[in-house]
Amino acid sequence: MKIITNNQPRQLLYWEELTKEEKKNFDYLTPADTTNQFVRYKGWVYDVHDMMRVYRDMLPCRAQNVLSAWDAYVGDSYFSGVVLKWTVDADVIMGRYFS
Repeated sequence: MKIITNNQPRQLLYWEELTKEEKKNFDYLTPADTTNQFVRYKGWVYDVHDMMRVYRDMLPCRAQNVLSAWDAYVGDSYFSGVVLKWTVDADVIMGRYFS
């Protein structure tokens, strides 16, 4: 597995900060769910609450596994997806993975 990132922190966004077009991609959210946080990355907006958490203690070959440095991921195909890492300032660092 290979991860590509520029380690640039990105600000989390709230529902009110999304455009009308971006909100259309989240039609599964109800008005009560609008406290979700989002992040823009590579021309797409990701719902942070929709990502899978990385459980480091459950990874095989923990010391060698590339995902152990990341906090969450979401797949966009069988072989690729996006990873997320929380920063101290509550921003996120995003990257892409390929296998």
